[in-house]
Amino acid sequence: MGKIKIHPDQKYIERLSANNLAVIQEIYKKFVPKVVFYIKNNSGDQDHAQEVVQEIMILLFNQAKAKTLKLTCPFDAYFFLLCKRKWLTKLKKISSKAVTIHEDVGSINEAGLKLVQKTEQFDEKQQLFDTTFLKLDDKCQEL
Repeated sequence: MGKIKIHPDQKYIERLSANNLAVIQEIYKKFVPKVVFYIKNNSGDQDHAQEVVQEIMILLFNQAKAKTLKLTCPFDAYFFLLCKRKWLTKLKKISSKAVTIHEDVGSINEAGLKLVQKTEQFDEKQQLFDTTFLKLDDKCQEL
């Protein structure tokens, strides 16, 4: 198999891992409005949108710090799809109506979709770790 081609937007991931405030501001300015618009037009409000964005930003920061994220598609498409899927998952939990997730295949390639799935798996593992860690007594947590 050929080597995975890293997208030039990997710069966002690298700068996130360095806790670069300028890149965080750039992401909020360039990419978040699209997410807010989407969530507001899909049974959500501003607070829902901000919550989803914050959760995804924390997830991306953690994954960037773990150096497990190699971007193979544009950051915009990756970020939007992560937020969209997070919102639809939340909407399923709070809504009495059925929610179906349809992937917008035009905005992201197969490698990008696999990357989103990998990020979601990272998030699930992180949540499991956090939950298990909290079950430990204080002395064990301190170690």
